[in-house]
Amino acid sequence: MIALKEIDHRNWQECIKLKVKKEQEHFVPSNLYSLVQAKYQNTEYYSFVPFAIYLDETMVGFIMWDDVPNNGVYVIPRLMIDEQYQGKGIAKRVLQTAIDIIKQKKDCKGIQVSYEPDNVAAQRLYASLGFKRNELKSKTDGPVVELKIK
Repeated sequence: MIALKEIDHRNWQECIKLKVKKEQEHFVPSNLYSLVQAKYQNTEYYSFVPFAIYLDETMVGFIMWDDVPNNGVYVIPRLMIDEQYQGKGIAKRVLQTAIDIIKQKKDCKGIQVSYEPDNVAAQRLYASLGFKRNELKSKTDGPVVELKIK
């Protein structure tokens, strides 16, 4: 069973030990960087919420979203699954879980994610859950895809 659990003093060290495959390292910052970002880049424009991803009792990944929407659109800047647990459908299940949580927010009109242009697995994952490319927001360093909620 997949579960999202708050990262706290009991599990943060386990979280920063999670790693993607060597060839994927340029796709996502380290979990240590993301935890620091969640702690210190907390402003009126950003309020990152980090979670550990558990498969039963084993931590297998990390996800973080911004709890401050931009015109009703929430952003998921981080999703990673440890290299030992990739290819098992965990990313899709956890992303669906995150979508279900975020779309319950009264002001939620959409959810955005960006990814590196050469990350084919991310492109397939987001498309499989109904995310569509947002040409107006896509950047030179990668596409932005959005799931419309309302």
